[in-house]
Amino acid sequence: MSRLLKAGVEAAIATSQLVHEQQKERELSGGFLTSKGQQFGPELASQRELTNQKLYTQKAVARRLREPPVLAEALGQPLDLAIGKADELSDFRRQVDLQAVKSAESFAHWPFQMAST
Repeated sequence: MSRLLKAGVEAAIATSQLVHEQQKERELSGGFLTSKGQQFGPELASQRELTNQKLYTQKAVARRLREPPVLAEALGQPLDLAIGKADELSDFRRQVDLQAVKSAESFAHWPFQMAST
């Protein structure tokens, strides 16, 4: 039981850190879109790197926690859902870069909102 609890805490921390970085990226994306790409470009690029780092960390944690069958059964599906939603960032980022989404709409459609559930 303590192994499962420890794994659950590790998974929760990795997911929380990823969501936090995605929230910061969402804010910068909104500013970038509102300014029609004239502001926040360099900051957004830097934030995307931070988000990518946390996504990589979460994927590594998910791989490690899948090895014991009891952990894979308990934590596999929630981690897969979070990672799947986070992986949608590439398409969303392209839309932001192309100004193909409005700032107000971007908040409602941001991929991390589902990743945290």
